[in-house]
Amino acid sequence: MKFMFQAMNKYGNNLYIADIEITSPTGVNDGFVSKDGFSIHPNPNNGYFTVSTLQDEVYDIEIYNAQGQLIKSEKSKGTTIIQLDRNKPGIYFVRIKTSEFNKIEKVIVR
Repeated sequence: MKFMFQAMNKYGNNLYIADIEITSPTGVNDGFVSKDGFSIHPNPNNGYFTVSTLQDEVYDIEIYNAQGQLIKSEKSKGTTIIQLDRNKPGIYFVRIKTSEFNKIEKVIVR
């Protein structure tokens, strides 16, 4: 998405800001399916969230806490429900690895 702004002050001076490009969401997403076909939803959540994919291959899921400690790891295929309700509320990082790519998403547990 591209935007262009134009403004003129009372003295007739023009100000142009052009070619601003927004390439990704600027907040925490809620079910946004990215180009790689993976989505994590809901986000924020209460300790239960879903990792969904359009791909038909096995992938690794790793969950890290804010200190970078691995707290959960599993292999999956298709849609997976992740349960973190025994962990403290906070920010966690979900790492999804396939043979094609490596992706990390932030997840907020309330």
